[in-house]
Amino acid sequence: MRRGRGIAATVAAFFVLAAPAAAQGTSGSPGADGVGDPYFPQEGNGGYDVRNYDLTLGYDPESDHLEGLARIQARATQALSSFHLDLQGLTVNGVKVNDNPAQFTRDGQELIVTPRNRLNSGSNFNVVVDYGGSPQTIVGSPIVFGSPYGFLHTEDGNFIGTEPNAASTWFPGNDHPSDKATYVFRVTVPAGKSVIANGRLVSTETSGSKATYTWQETDPMATYLATVDTGDWIFKNGRTPGGVPETVAVDPVLLQQQPNAVDFFYDTSAQATDYLATQFGPYPFIATGAIADNATYNGRALGFSLETQTRPVYSAVRSSTTIAHELSHQWFGDSVSVADWHNI
Repeated sequence: MRRGRGIAATVAAFFVLAAPAAAQGTSGSPGADGVGDPYFPQEGNGGYDVRNYDLTLGYDPESDHLEGLARIQARATQALSSFHLDLQGLTVNGVKVNDNPAQFTRDGQELIVTPRNRLNSGSNFNVVVDYGGSPQTIVGSPIVFGSPYGFLHTEDGNFIGTEPNAASTWFPGNDHPSDKATYVFRVTVPAGKSVIANGRLVSTETSGSKATYTWQETDPMATYLATVDTGDWIFKNGRTPGGVPETVAVDPVLLQQQPNAVDFFYDTSAQATDYLATQFGPYPFIATGAIADNATYNGRALGFSLETQTRPVYSAVRSSTTIAHELSHQWFGDSVSVADWHNI
């Protein structure tokens, strides 16, 4: 990551886990409201391990409004009478656990869920959270210095870079790098807009005035590496000379800065990916590439580059060394990740 002085199959086959019957009653104990990270004590949660996030999102750039339905597959690591999810802001309309309505309360960034039945230690369970609102950009963090980060509202859509603690500004989860999971992103936007996210594009469907893009990341990923970006993208797809599938998305506004920006990001990312594979070992993921946006905050340019998994994000045209830097994190940071933020 470089950011000012900042710290650093088909969709139907998406890692479905059966939810065994939970024991009746309310015995068990609450899951911890954080993992005790020395930098971010409230990040992450105790008592469970997430296996998959299936996020159905509807985003309207004109109103900056996000509607979300998060389906979370997890495994209990203790007998749970309740558990926490991280969610900053946004409004929760309802929660279900194992298809049963669950009680929930809010306490700061903590969404506290009490299922109808106790969750046994070792049992698989599913959570559905219906939520929405306008995700808030994190500005002036007392711990993270440099650019505003998280969910950035752009002139043509949105741009997401959440390291270290902003994934919970746009979806509920276990927001800590110690708990990786696979992902499906199903994102509906106004027709004419496009969506790029982690992993590979599974499908694109247009119905009337709406278009839905489904992306899937089949390799375990930390929450801070997740990104879903909406806009008037110019795409370039193919493979690196070494055979790694590659997708680049560039905001057309950047062509005013550098007319060959699409080819520059595509060629440089391909060269860096293949070269680093000779140094660090085989590329660890199913795709590579870049997401380059004209991203600002209150009209101010952001000095923002971040190693989101499979294709880093850039808030403007960046140098070839910055692109190589961010792609090196695919091995160190994304595939091999910090145990907690103290290791940054």
